[in-house]
Amino acid sequence: FVGSEVGIRASAKVGLAGNGVAIASTMLLPNAKLVVTATNDIAIGGSGRIDLSGQPSMIQKATVYGFGGTAIFNSSQGGFTQAAGSVIDVSATNASAGSISISAGSGAVSFGGRLAGSATGNNTSGDFSVTAASMSSTDFAALNALLTQGGLFDARSFDIKSGDLVIGDGVKAHSVTVSVDGGALTVAGTIDASGAAPGTIRLSAGNGVARASTAVLDAHGPVLHTDRYRPPPQAKQPGHTATPP
Repeated sequence: FVGSEVGIRASAKVGLAGNGVAIASTMLLPNAKLVVTATNDIAIGGSGRIDLSGQPSMIQKATVYGFGGTAIFNSSQGGFTQAAGSVIDVSATNASAGSISISAGSGAVSFGGRLAGSATGNNTSGDFSVTAASMSSTDFAALNALLTQGGLFDARSFDIKSGDLVIGDGVKAHSVTVSVDGGALTVAGTIDASGAAPGTIRLSAGNGVARASTAVLDAHGPVLHTDRYRPPPQAKQPGHTATPP
């Protein structure tokens, strides 16, 4: 149980492990890697704030901007809960954001707080991945809304062990991976992996992948990418989508 404020130097690696882990205070870990490992449930309370955001520092009168950190939560037999009011922050200013990874393949996952992974300028925004025993279509949509609000648009990966899933609108990242191991996957809306460069969409399901008439898989990239040694190619540069036949 972490119930008092924790701070540490930038770019450190911090590990928490236990039968169950509860975080109910501020963990200020700029640019750091946090690994939380539990046999049973991992819970971030409403007053929990995990701040791994990239922070600027001064080196010989020059400002150096830090990358966003890495947050990893692994529960081998339980679930993961993020209460309303809590924050997991891997964002960065003038640098690339970090990543948030949750693995709870034997339990449920719940997200009610804020997930922050934005990056300013042309820097890369945050990555997000989750493995869960199950996830309803409603919870999937709500999670993607949180990811969009928090600016995590580089990669989104979802590995759902059981149950069917219907994807509507609201999934947007340069790389999107959705795997439904023990159920069926239906795409009824738009999965948007478009950007300056072509994106990637990978979909798989144990009981098949279906696309409704309203489904759109968009991985196009309108910007022509060349190098200085060769002229631009004549062929289009398409994105990549991978779905079962």
